[in-house]
Amino acid sequence: MTFAFRVDSSTRMGTGHLIRCLTLAKQLRSRGVEVIFLCQHLEGDTTALVEQAGFAVMFLNLGTDGHAASENRDAIESLRLIHECSASRVVLDHYALSLEWENLVSQHIESLMVIDDFTDRRHQCDLLLNQNLVPPRASSFSVSPHGAIRALIGPKFALLQHEYAATRSIQPVENSPINRISVFMGGSDPENVTELVLRSLVNMELGNIAIEVVIGAANPHHAQLLSLFGDHDSIIFHTDLTSLAPLLTKSDL
Repeated sequence: MTFAFRVDSSTRMGTGHLIRCLTLAKQLRSRGVEVIFLCQHLEGDTTALVEQAGFAVMFLNLGTDGHAASENRDAIESLRLIHECSASRVVLDHYALSLEWENLVSQHIESLMVIDDFTDRRHQCDLLLNQNLVPPRASSFSVSPHGAIRALIGPKFALLQHEYAATRSIQPVENSPINRISVFMGGSDPENVTELVLRSLVNMELGNIAIEVVIGAANPHHAQLLSLFGDHDSIIFHTDLTSLAPLLTKSDL
């Protein structure tokens, strides 16, 4: 059995979609499933993380000359790659691809799973995952234009790396003093909110409180951040972390 994941990452959209799909892909592989990733070549993409994890990546040839491809064109090219790798099941995690894409692709595969964070989009799929806190009566989770959808709703279905489960036995102390602060503003942070946060923390003159800063793999401001804050005694930078779990476990805020 082969699963194909249609997911992208870039400086603009970040890396969260790809990272959570990678988490699911690793679980599927542990159960003997072959996994292929279908991605676009985009500025700041982190498909190297997929290859480092031992998964194959097939790139879509959309030929859009820098312009976004239509859902129809993306679906046709995705189906070409799906058939090329003989995948029977597809996982879609993409804000720019919706019902039009799903209708086209679902006709030619065994099953389609969609990962979505919104409650106002309708879907044509066999399984819908929304791992967020959502209204209890979000109709789009149960109805599609073609009938009922099986839905997994809520944080209990969150696609977290296994390292987070291992930290659950470590109970934080309530109202403990703040000795260590972790800062992570996403895999790309195109607006450089990290700098804004660090300037604020520095201006607070926090004394001996350690500030641990994670710079995401697609962050275009990496060099600038190191130049501005690299010599600050209380600030520690981290890059290329395989998981945030160990860092968050020892952090107070």
